[in-house]
Amino acid sequence: MKPLQAVLPNGLEIIAQPMPAARSTAVAVLLRSGARADVQLGTAHFLEHMLFKGAANFSALELSQAFDAIGAHANAFTSHENTTYTAAALPKQQSRLTELLLGMMQPKLNPTDIELERNVILEEIELYRDDPMSIALESSAAHYFQHHPLGRPVIGTKQTVSSISQADLQTFLTTQYGTANMVMAVCGIFDWQRLLEDVAQFSENIVRGARTQPSFPSFTPKSGLQIIHHDSAHTQISFIASGFAAGHPLELPAAIAARIIGDSENSRFAWALVNDGTALAAGLEHEGHSDIGAFYGSIECPNEHAQTSLERVQAALQQVKTKGISAAELERMKRKLEVGIALRLETPSAWLGAFAEDYLMQNDLRPPAVVLEELRAVSLEQVNAALEMSGLENPLFVVLGES
Repeated sequence: MKPLQAVLPNGLEIIAQPMPAARSTAVAVLLRSGARADVQLGTAHFLEHMLFKGAANFSALELSQAFDAIGAHANAFTSHENTTYTAAALPKQQSRLTELLLGMMQPKLNPTDIELERNVILEEIELYRDDPMSIALESSAAHYFQHHPLGRPVIGTKQTVSSISQADLQTFLTTQYGTANMVMAVCGIFDWQRLLEDVAQFSENIVRGARTQPSFPSFTPKSGLQIIHHDSAHTQISFIASGFAAGHPLELPAAIAARIIGDSENSRFAWALVNDGTALAAGLEHEGHSDIGAFYGSIECPNEHAQTSLERVQAALQQVKTKGISAAELERMKRKLEVGIALRLETPSAWLGAFAEDYLMQNDLRPPAVVLEELRAVSLEQVNAALEMSGLENPLFVVLGES
């Protein structure tokens, strides 16, 4: 079935994908704003936490109990590009889900709650500091993107989070959380007309605001090797190479190529590094951001295999860059991705993420049948063109380990 779409007079957009075979309703409120909009680093993520601490019509406890009363569990996440709040329940709870999620968009920002949540986030940052791969990934992004917003950690730093004030949070809420910057997405079983009425009613007190315009600073991909000494039993290797922005004709071929190279099973990396025990894990993925795209890779290996792992990764990347991938590899990955789409279509909450992300990043509503058609239409020539035009022959490597 085709997706549905509407824009309310207050500017709030509504998109929905009917799934007649489903038995649940998944709802999300998405903001076209994330960490890229931070003035004080970590503000978008901090505010995401605060939306669960109560609003004008309910406390944090009442909000939690309200979701629990309808069998729903709310979740949220902040990326560089967007902020997303989601929940799912039985179709008869459609109105209540809509009311609760939109009600969260007007948080109290109580000073006591801000201090409590600040401590939670600072503990979260400490947990990342205890994870060597998180350190390697953050360092590679900082070195590769330099002063571009994508090089900054979404969560912020201990210094920036410690200094975020109630006024900072209120300013971000006022400038970024207006209805003109908001999208309501629904997948599964729902009443479309009721949805339109509910969203109009429950968003009437949210300010309209303005549509976010993300910053697109000039950017030159970095390459080379950065070594970080770290006392750990395993070495972490993180690398980034240039790719393709969201909506680029080669974005999907690049994503498929990345899976062929670095999928968890039966990939180039698996056979070159993991299956003989040289590395414990090896992966590669491609992500298209709003202005640029990148391949992101990660390797974990015993310290004694660090040099060998780095050399094998470089050799595997050079090989696909110069020789491409085979038709058999492409067809195997297409079938695997098609199964993945089929599995996501079995659950509205699983399909909701990809459905909403496509719309936010490409302003395009594509029914599942079209998504499948586009996957099947990707050619070997396109995949190899994406590899040829990528920066995989010269990534930015960060090696974190004993030496």
